[in-house]
Amino acid sequence: MRRLRQAGLCAALLSLAGIWQSSDPARARQPASSVFSDVTRSAWYNVNGLLLDAAKKMPDEHYSFRPVKQSRSFGEIIGHLADEHDAICGAVTGRAFAGAQSEKLTSKDALVGALQESIALCDLAYGLLTDENAAFRYRVFNTVATRLSLLTDIIAHDNEHFGNLATYMRMKGVIPPGGGQ
Repeated sequence: MRRLRQAGLCAALLSLAGIWQSSDPARARQPASSVFSDVTRSAWYNVNGLLLDAAKKMPDEHYSFRPVKQSRSFGEIIGHLADEHDAICGAVTGRAFAGAQSEKLTSKDALVGALQESIALCDLAYGLLTDENAAFRYRVFNTVATRLSLLTDIIAHDNEHFGNLATYMRMKGVIPPGGGQ
């Protein structure tokens, strides 16, 4: 299932790359030396902006909200994402993962701060990505994966959890980022 999700995401990135490149005449005239990494970075900046905006917009009193007892709370999802960023982007940048720390945080300020720090680390990881080094391999979570697959996995995972966050926000009467009025 994971490989199917990766293949689907890669196919989507490829199609977006073609659309993105053909829609910008100045870009179309330039050599396409980093089309995969540029599109991957663009997708990362989009989702991390939505996540950070959601984390900031949700009122503090709703950070403990969970729709059912078996699910993570809003705050636990934010912490989980920060931990995931630290683990994967840490591997890509050569920073050792200290273990899941952020999911244990409970205050909005601490969780937003942890998310911001993890996004900064991932910004560095995505900044290091080039088409030439996308196939470099890392060991993360007891498996070996390429730089590109790790970074696209973060995008897919973050988008999935943004869907959770947006639903939680709507359940609490808060309009999520990108959700319109």
